[in-house]
Amino acid sequence: MSKITANNLVYFIDELPKNLTYNYIHQKNKGLIRIVGVDFPEGPIRIKRWTPSNGKSEIMASEESISSQMIWRIANALKPNLPINVDRLFGGSYNTRSVLESLLAHTPQFYYCYPGRIENNTFNINVRKGHKYLLWLPNQPHNLGEIVETKTEQVISRISHEGEKNTWISQT
Repeated sequence: MSKITANNLVYFIDELPKNLTYNYIHQKNKGLIRIVGVDFPEGPIRIKRWTPSNGKSEIMASEESISSQMIWRIANALKPNLPINVDRLFGGSYNTRSVLESLLAHTPQFYYCYPGRIENNTFNINVRKGHKYLLWLPNQPHNLGEIVETKTEQVISRISHEGEKNTWISQT
């Protein structure tokens, strides 16, 4: 599969058991996520999220939704073996972006990774540890319900071309 649709993503998330809670990818986020319902063919996906360490519970949590537009935006950005930064993809908008990213990471075809990032200054070019990215590996599934980190040799660099906005490039 070289192209993925919102329908595929909705189906993958619907495969996750609804009677379980799911963690966020970032381990510092102690919040929990539960899937309330999934509307076919392309969403929305209804969820509840809460943080027990803040005294919150599922009963106190209100139902929220991940819109079809969000699901399509991530589907259109996904390419096999190409890491994407979900925060950048959504421009920091949509307060459920980390929920969508985390739920996808619990599905067999998605991993998270930390590609290196190039720091280029006048005298040096260094590769530093990068930010968290979502990676679609359709030919290397892991177990449903698990979040799995994978290593990648890819490096992300930010290149500005005259007259263009900054572009994020993945390099191997």
